[in-house]
Amino acid sequence: CQSMPDILKHSAASTWLSVAANRSKMYVTEKASGITYSFSPENKTWSGPYDLRPDPTAFFTAVGFAGDDLILAGVMGRAQNVKTLRLWKIKPETMEFDQIGEIPCELLEKLKGETSELSSISLLTAKNFAYMYNNSDPEEIIMCEIGDGECKWGSVKNLVVNDERRIGERMVMSCGMVEIGHLHRAMGPANRKFLVKSDA
Repeated sequence: CQSMPDILKHSAASTWLSVAANRSKMYVTEKASGITYSFSPENKTWSGPYDLRPDPTAFFTAVGFAGDDLILAGVMGRAQNVKTLRLWKIKPETMEFDQIGEIPCELLEKLKGETSELSSISLLTAKNFAYMYNNSDPEEIIMCEIGDGECKWGSVKNLVVNDERRIGERMVMSCGMVEIGHLHRAMGPANRKFLVKSDA
């Protein structure tokens, strides 16, 4: 197995690296530079480096898989003066990118939070959804539904954040597909029923 590339070894922490994996490859991106390598478990080899900074003003990048699509989120400007956040779809064969969305201004303000500063974000992906939040102020979670050539944006309040949790605590979030069968098992004994009701 090839050794991990040096730039990744020196940044080997979740604070500095963003990782996306599917069944055939793992992509590791250095968040500040956008430098990305891919690892093939089948061949046990690293490929790259690839420059995943489509916009030179991007100071922070993160990757994730939304379904079969490799998605890149980039924050443009500076931490104290963020201009925008954009999403790109990466073509793994060529590592070329196509912009698929840009955050609306009002949601960018929510993402910045009370401090109006955005030094880093976390990107979570599942199926055709991308979720982003401000690591230092995770009060609002921005979501994007990725469709055919368009993004539908929205946001939800992070209900577990309150004044008591803000100081000195770190929060870890994840996302994934949850099916009704999973909920049935989570509800406990076999005789307990879980029903989905609709107003329609």
